[in-house]
Amino acid sequence: NIINNFNGATSTAENVTVTSAVLAVTKTTSTPAIVNTPTGTTATYTLTVNNSGNAAATGVKVSDALPSGFTYASTNSITLNGLLLLSAAYTVTGTTNPQWDTVAAGAFTINAGQSLVINFVANVASTTFNGTYNNSASTVSTNAASITNFDGALSTADNVTLTGGPGAGGVSLYGKVYNDSNHNLQLDIDESGTGLTLFAKLIVNGGSSATQAVAVNTATGNYNFSSVSAGTYLIILDDNSTLTDIIPTIPAGWLGTEMPDFTRSNILVSIADLNNLNFGLYNGSKLSGTVFADTGTGGGTANNGVKDGGELGIAGVTVKASTGATIHDSAITDGAGNYTLWIPAAATSPVLITETNLSNYLSTGGSAGNTAGNYTRTSDSTSFTFTAGIIYSNVNFADVPVNRFAANGQQTGLPSNVVFYAHQFDAGSAGTVLFSSASAPAWLTILYRDLNCNGLTDATDTVLSSATVIAGGQVCVVNKVTIPTGTALGLQANTTLQAVFTYTNASPVLTSSLSVIDTTTVGAVSAGLVLTKAVDKATALAGDSVTYTLTYQNNSSAPISSLVINDATPAYTTFLSARCVVPPPLPAAITACTVTTAPAVGATGSVKWTLTGTLSPSATGQVSYSVKVDN
Repeated sequence: NIINNFNGATSTAENVTVTSAVLAVTKTTSTPAIVNTPTGTTATYTLTVNNSGNAAATGVKVSDALPSGFTYASTNSITLNGLLLLSAAYTVTGTTNPQWDTVAAGAFTINAGQSLVINFVANVASTTFNGTYNNSASTVSTNAASITNFDGALSTADNVTLTGGPGAGGVSLYGKVYNDSNHNLQLDIDESGTGLTLFAKLIVNGGSSATQAVAVNTATGNYNFSSVSAGTYLIILDDNSTLTDIIPTIPAGWLGTEMPDFTRSNILVSIADLNNLNFGLYNGSKLSGTVFADTGTGGGTANNGVKDGGELGIAGVTVKASTGATIHDSAITDGAGNYTLWIPAAATSPVLITETNLSNYLSTGGSAGNTAGNYTRTSDSTSFTFTAGIIYSNVNFADVPVNRFAANGQQTGLPSNVVFYAHQFDAGSAGTVLFSSASAPAWLTILYRDLNCNGLTDATDTVLSSATVIAGGQVCVVNKVTIPTGTALGLQANTTLQAVFTYTNASPVLTSSLSVIDTTTVGAVSAGLVLTKAVDKATALAGDSVTYTLTYQNNSSAPISSLVINDATPAYTTFLSARCVVPPPLPAAITACTVTTAPAVGATGSVKWTLTGTLSPSATGQVSYSVKVDN
């Protein structure tokens, strides 16, 4: 018998072909050397997944566990099986370990003998330490027979060397704790250490204890922290080096100027050393307050010595701190009336805080604030026992504008006739004013409340003895003087008008007194016109408008007709406008008044008023014009 066995080596009849996908991952970089910056930098990588098998690899996803300090930024391109994919065809998830797959299938399919190539960019943080970085990349597949992932430790192809960032030991922080003897809140060239035993403590934001505590040099004030890692910190001053004590504390008698709470916050440590993390200390106390107008503005209470309602501060007032003849400090109030004084630890008690009023202001009171001292109005000062290291506040001074009573008058009249004098009282604050007059025997004087302030006695005007006013209130007064019959010609007689003002709410009681004098000359019987001129401002700045008022009065016993008044714009001014009646009405027998001559607006020259009719004995009226002060 013959037996022929089957030889597979010489036959293909039973051949079975095995297909499988075989994947390998590689990673390279096109940025092997990069330089960091305060805002960070970037690195660019290429991931390649090769399929060397004879079957397509399905369900392929690729991920890259980036080095510390590196995060995914963007994908430049993806090529699959030799074709460039549109960005809409793939997705990337994660930042520190990004993973790539497709939108439609959820994974890539790599044909036999083909590859998947991913080119992407990673961000490098500014806080990343200098050094050489690499990492591993991997892939997964639903059918690959074998997968060889990329191990960065075994290859230099993806190595990225970073420079320009912080060293592995971190950065240094430098500062100075200085004696801010001039309390200007900044380190000056001649300022050095405080001589105090102090420690600077470094605390991570939100931390419950310090990471470092370093001694402050007593002579120079210098301190520094070394090997500080990137992050956000605060620095405090303390009197000990205990890391768990993070409450700022300094020896008694000292205050903070630069960094007044002895804390520097939000210190961002990145790649560079930090300097000038300074603290200023002052050996003494700080005192502050306000000088204000105690006029009751905005619902406040006038003259009570307390800043309330809408009462505003007064700028430009000098306030000083002193002991006897020694002045420790002085300041001028700012636009809000506020001031700050610094009192050295060497000052002896009692310390006086004294205000010097602006001209035309009067003190109504003040407050000692938290000094536990006392304010005295007669000296306009607060006296207290001084302790160094205390912040004193609300040492306030209350002032009001002084009252005004204007103006002295002079007129001529005949026996048995009357003359009239117009005056104005302006109140600087709220109160009650009592008016009185005193004249020579037989000379009769009567004071009238000139309700419309026209300088005349109208039917509605009443006899005046007192008036209640608020700040800025005005009382117009007419003094009617009767010249006794038989008075010798040429004789002069004075009438003194007095205004005694009591300030409402002031404690202790506060009063002031003003007076004006009206001088009457007994003149010959003749037609006589008296013309007086007044201005609305005692001083004026360039560009200001100024108004002149001319008052005319017939001081004779006969009427005056054909009355013409002439004036001219003063030097260094230009014309604005002119009026005939200030205020209306015209004197009874004057039928009309016309400005018959005047310069153009902005020009200079003569101003003339022509009055029609007659000016009766003792009758009076006013005209006015306004000019602008030259720039």
